[in-house]
Amino acid sequence: MSIVEDGLLVQIPPNTMTQLRNSIKDMKDYDIKCGKIDSLPEEVIHMSWAEEDMTVNLGVRSPIDATNLEGIQSIRIYNGTDYTNNKFVIRWTEVFFLHVNENSRRNDSLDSSRLAEMISQAFCLALISCLDQLFDSGCTKIGLRINLDSDKVGYEVGSNGTSLPPQYSTELDGALIPVIMDNISTGIEDQLVMELLFHILVK
Repeated sequence: MSIVEDGLLVQIPPNTMTQLRNSIKDMKDYDIKCGKIDSLPEEVIHMSWAEEDMTVNLGVRSPIDATNLEGIQSIRIYNGTDYTNNKFVIRWTEVFFLHVNENSRRNDSLDSSRLAEMISQAFCLALISCLDQLFDSGCTKIGLRINLDSDKVGYEVGSNGTSLPPQYSTELDGALIPVIMDNISTGIEDQLVMELLFHILVK
């Protein structure tokens, strides 16, 4: 272990890396012993799992129906693709995982993060021609909730606490339903619910 400009550099052998990966996968604590090979460790790096932080996203509510999103983990999107028309930009900014099974037995292709990325692309492309109307009507923050469950497969979309007007349904159905249906197995065993947030901005 050595100190570098922005932190610590820890070099570990392949077998330790394998054990570390398995511990992370199984969500177990792990100790990395640092020092010369075949000698007592000089330092020990202890990696431990912390309790779930329920103070995240305080005061955050869904733009779809004002559902409380406090305590729900989310991922902010910093390097997403902007989709533009002549005047406006629509940008995917965040995804909330309302319900996800970490031990899902679905096909590996149904990775929740990858699915969110594909859905965001389809959603943005579907709304490019509507950005002017949405912005003028005050719908600048839009939520898209995807539900994959044995009892319910579909999506909800809204802004300012209400659903988007029906005039947008045709474009959204044509863009989102094929992506959703292409990424689910015939027998859904594990529920997945996620909500994507988008912002419409002036170029």
